Amino acid sequence: MKAVILKFSELSPELENRLENFMYQKMQELFSEQEQEKNMIQDEDEATLVAFVDEDQHKKLNQLVGAIKFFSNSVIEKYEDVTDKFLYQNDFSDYSKESNKINEFVKMHLDTDAVLEKITNLGIDKLTNVDRSILESS
Repeated sequence: MKAVILKFSELSPELENRLENFMYQKMQELFSEQEQEKNMIQDEDEATLVAFVDEDQHKKLNQLVGAIKFFSNSVIEKYEDVTDKFLYQNDFSDYSKESNKINEFVKMHLDTDAVLEKITNLGIDKLTNVDRSILESS
């Protein structure tokens, strides 16, 4: 499973409204409500979508991005895999809000050895609460 971020450029209110309607339709076509609820976080204030996707869902997300680029090539600011940033670098700068879904993703994919490696690479003061809970549970 991967963590992928889709960040949108700042848009005029008219274009933003049209994009929201377009995205809503495409999301309904490509992803079930359960997939959206369970695997995606939308931060409308920051115009950001974070998705936790398996290979099949990643293909659907690529289709969504392709459709958005066809809609308007200039609306996507960033589309990238942030799995390593979330898991091994504690870099949440692309999505700065606290999120239970991000925390659960990290818990599912890290073990004690990975957290110890993070201490070696980042220092103990850079551990997150989730990292600490993984250490405490071992």
